[in-house]
Amino acid sequence: MASERNLVREVKRILIVFSISSALVLGPATGAWAGLLLSLSNRFITPNADGLNDAAIFKFNNPFYNQVTGKIYDLRGRYVADMSPAPQACSDPNQCQQWDGKANGQAVHTGVYIYVLTTAGATYSGVVVVIR
Repeated sequence: MASERNLVREVKRILIVFSISSALVLGPATGAWAGLLLSLSNRFITPNADGLNDAAIFKFNNPFYNQVTGKIYDLRGRYVADMSPAPQACSDPNQCQQWDGKANGQAVHTGVYIYVLTTAGATYSGVVVVIR
């Protein structure tokens, strides 16, 4: 029980740090404005195929339709997965991306994961928590 409380405390601390930094553009802005993350459907996902919070959907304003790529990393900085288009959320993959909490078709372990969205020289990052 104590270890669960410590995990929750640590996750909250990490979320506060990354919530502050996720609003920042970490890369240089370009003349053709790169876009802005408008919303994240759910920072806590439960990839168990029950239809509730199974994926994190990232929507952004991308008026110049620059290509957007999204990657997921663990807290040690190791690559976990690429994001994919979210057709149910919007028709243009350059307006939204999703991560289903899986790597190579297998559900990842419970934990905190870092997302990185990159477009036209700008990078946006934050965290998503996978709960099993």
